[in-house]
Amino acid sequence: MNLNGRRESKNVDDRRSMSTAGKAGVGIGGVIIAAIFAIIMGKDPTEVLQSADLGNSTATENYQPTPEEEELAKFASQILAGTEDVWTAEFKKMGRTYVPPKLVLFKNSVQSGCGGATSASGPFYCSADQSVYLDLAFFTDMKNSSAPTAISPTHTSSRMRSGTMCSTCSAPSTRRIAKCPA
Repeated sequence: MNLNGRRESKNVDDRRSMSTAGKAGVGIGGVIIAAIFAIIMGKDPTEVLQSADLGNSTATENYQPTPEEEELAKFASQILAGTEDVWTAEFKKMGRTYVPPKLVLFKNSVQSGCGGATSASGPFYCSADQSVYLDLAFFTDMKNSSAPTAISPTHTSSRMRSGTMCSTCSAPSTRRIAKCPA
């Protein structure tokens, strides 16, 4: 797919330099169980609550993208820009306003409006925050996959376009009238 000269979307949130700090969090259920266990053992449950890692913290890494990652980020941004242009025009023909999703680039793991996710999730759309999430390592993993039909960036761009169609639209009054199908 030749995208030379195509515009890039400005609707990109690059979180590749962010990562979940330290170990994975235990979650609220784990904290409750640990607090109950502390009470049974005669310990102070507030110590458990104060030291609990709920997995919500993030840390900034000293991340330097490779030239290949930058090329893939540009590719994803150009695909998103194309969907913004096409769907904006199509919705305008219907007298509606297209609300494009945000593209969130991440590395290894991310917190979305739909919960936490890892690279293993693959690209996904979260209707709660109207964002498409993509770890660029997905392209490399598919390129290096021994599967008979490895998924290409072009295939993933189709998934991104599908996600953008699940974004919400508005009538001229800005009242939301359509959501992603269940």
